[in-house]
Amino acid sequence: MREGICIVGGKLQGMEAAYLAGKAGYEVMLIDKAPEPPAAALADEFYRMDVLKDLEATKTAFRRAAAVLPALEDEAALATIVRASRKAGVPCMHDEGAFLKTSRKDAFSELCRVWGLPQPARYPMAKFPMIVKPVVGSGSRGVALVRNRAEMQNAVGEDSSKWMIQECVNGIFLSLELLGMNGEAMPFQVTCLEFDETYGCKRVLAPSGIGDGIRDRIEEIGDKLVKGLDLKGVTDLQVALRSDNSSLDVIEANARLPSQTPTVVFHSAGENLVALLADIFINSRLPKINKHQEKGVIYQHLLFGDGTVRVAAEHNIAHATGLRIETNFHGADEAITNLPQEGSAKGYVATLIIVDSDLSRAKIRMEEATESLCEHYKVFRNEERSPFGMTRVYDKIEKR
Repeated sequence: MREGICIVGGKLQGMEAAYLAGKAGYEVMLIDKAPEPPAAALADEFYRMDVLKDLEATKTAFRRAAAVLPALEDEAALATIVRASRKAGVPCMHDEGAFLKTSRKDAFSELCRVWGLPQPARYPMAKFPMIVKPVVGSGSRGVALVRNRAEMQNAVGEDSSKWMIQECVNGIFLSLELLGMNGEAMPFQVTCLEFDETYGCKRVLAPSGIGDGIRDRIEEIGDKLVKGLDLKGVTDLQVALRSDNSSLDVIEANARLPSQTPTVVFHSAGENLVALLADIFINSRLPKINKHQEKGVIYQHLLFGDGTVRVAAEHNIAHATGLRIETNFHGADEAITNLPQEGSAKGYVATLIIVDSDLSRAKIRMEEATESLCEHYKVFRNEERSPFGMTRVYDKIEKR
């Protein structure tokens, strides 16, 4: 049996895929059209090619793998990858139909209504403040908080059909990954998300500490989502738990490999999403997830500026070059970074991963690791900023 995973796309999702595939013992082959994508440092082999233009070379690379894992969201490229993998006789770990159902936020919102999934009120029923997002796209690109009609008009412009406009929910933001096959859902661990002022994810924590009742409600929503999508593969589900714990709201879902949260689940609960996803597409079975003791994990992005460092969104990592994996990096268990050994740190990045017995211990070590980096590179830590209404769970972790 071939033991390689061929990943197409070398940015955030590609980094996630390469990291977890390597942890699962697979040979990691990466395809990307960029000369030095961030995920290249995590791959055993890197092929620079454009799947839309280099179709024969793409199929040749696919034939060397046990499976193909798309790690991008371009619809034309995804369709080409699915066709090329089929012609190469290699399973493609992607549900094209489910992805298309979740790729447009307005269409997905309508599906949530049909499926009876709770969600924030949409404009014009919603009240200010509201969140404006592009209908197509992921991450934080174009996301804005608007407090009145003038701000909304400025954010949206003349064509409101290109935008998703919803009530701004105050509370804790949570993520759940689910595998699906033949109408059956397999939920992973719920993680907690934190964002910077641009609405990009800056930190992920596990366990979430939400309690069994709320976790069960999130899993029920996830089960309905998997059935509604008729999912074969993976989807993530992002929900908001309102500050008064009164209700949960579906913020979005994406039927493709997510970034950041699977690595946190791997270190906290011991489950490797890529390995289990391969089981679905290579062995045609929905794997069972064993319940492990949850370790405390904090996963955090740092961006170094001119004499400063701040906790910042994941998109800064997506554009970094020269990344490498370090172990025991200034006290962090692992780091994905391009920091030089000495000299100025301006313009460099580091993703720190801390794993300990609980979040209290993990927070102590994260603070120590960040302080060590500040001392080594002679930088000051900037104050963290968060979007309006989002609870900073990290700040509430008690150090013991």
